[in-house]
Amino acid sequence: MNQKQTALATGIFLLPLPVTLLIPGWLLRLEKHFTIGGEAEGWVRGILVVAGMVSILVGIFLAWRTVFLFYSAGDGTPVPWNPPKKFVVLGPYRYVRNPMMLGVHAVLLGESILFGSLAILGWFVVFGAGMHLFICCYEEPGLEKRLGDDYRRYKSHVPRWIPRLKPWGG
Repeated sequence: MNQKQTALATGIFLLPLPVTLLIPGWLLRLEKHFTIGGEAEGWVRGILVVAGMVSILVGIFLAWRTVFLFYSAGDGTPVPWNPPKKFVVLGPYRYVRNPMMLGVHAVLLGESILFGSLAILGWFVVFGAGMHLFICCYEEPGLEKRLGDDYRRYKSHVPRWIPRLKPWGG
């Protein structure tokens, strides 16, 4: 495995795995009682199971797609020590500035729904607030410094969290 592939693998295991699997698993163990579909019964339970699974699958796809774009089009990875060398404004990045984090959030929300877990829902809120602060206070200023006017223009047209209806073509 070359250095870029090692950084990519590290980036995949460093944040998403603990955030979406290890911590939620630990929280479910603390809750001691959880079931697929939560406490709901009948058709409501079925809807919750489907909604949770769809959210998880969409989140996994979105996170995977954005990591792949950083690797293939940006010639880098999501990890800070090997960031993309090229500014990536393709695929989901044309709709929203942080699709990778939206993918992680979709997985957490889906897990909360699927297992009927208030603890995972709380983790979703805490993690979301922490990532919002990190992105606003550290990541975006760093991107402005590194990428300059191109990023500022992108930032003025593409929202941070709520996707645009039409892709940005700038």
